Amino acid sequence: MSSSRAIGVAALRGLLREPKGPPLTAPPLDTLSWPELLVLRGWLDTSAQHVSADTRHAALATLTAALTYPVTCAHVWARAGLRGPAGAIGVIGARAEASLPAPLWREAAELTGASLRLEMSGPAAKGKAAPLEERGRGRVAIVQPAPPRLFHETELGRALLRGEAPPPTARSLPDLFVLFNPGLGEPGWERAWGPTVAALHRSGRPVALTALSPADAQRDSSFWEAATGARLDYQTNRWASLAAEPDGSCCNSLLALVDGGARDGGKAAPTNPS
Repeated sequence: MSSSRAIGVAALRGLLREPKGPPLTAPPLDTLSWPELLVLRGWLDTSAQHVSADTRHAALATLTAALTYPVTCAHVWARAGLRGPAGAIGVIGARAEASLPAPLWREAAELTGASLRLEMSGPAAKGKAAPLEERGRGRVAIVQPAPPRLFHETELGRALLRGEAPPPTARSLPDLFVLFNPGLGEPGWERAWGPTVAALHRSGRPVALTALSPADAQRDSSFWEAATGARLDYQTNRWASLAAEPDGSCCNSLLALVDGGARDGGKAAPTNPS
């Protein structure tokens, strides 16, 4: 076991804990840092303030590598101006996030105060439905198609491409779509992403996209603009993972939010995601 991995295991044993539910009072996400949020939500023991820098960093990296997905969803939910006791988020092109346990996804519900339905599509969406996880203010249901499908291959995606309303057998249109580090501009992925981006563009819903690095963001932005006529305005994501990838990049480090009403070309009306 590498020394960094050993530190991570020690950090998990001594500093991380099962959250006890939402705090009685919670400031807005935009006013918090990762350490503040993790302590406030009960994921990180306050004793982490007094341990070595290496151990503290390992604990933060371990937690944020998983929680970056639900917390980014909650952040975007608020920035898109979504409200209400319940809603749905379409997670498109799901890969690593498709295997994230429901208790971790529950953070998105806790931080939005809404009961959320997460509808995942993509090559790693294994075709399962997780039971409703209930705790505190929110609950979350995770649904994945069987067999795994790309979004434009689902009933909803096909209806959007045809310009039709969602079919009766499909769930209603999600309130928000999220693409985590999708790699739209990666060579050879055009045939898979092209019709999916077209369907998302026709949905009229807000779409959030993250990127690992400025280079990834530029490729994805070029692809999106060519497909939709709308430009992506990437900014730093305050809820990016703190665990660095081998090339030094970080998961979800950049974030763009496309206003669902910007469907007629030009620059998508940006909502500052930072």
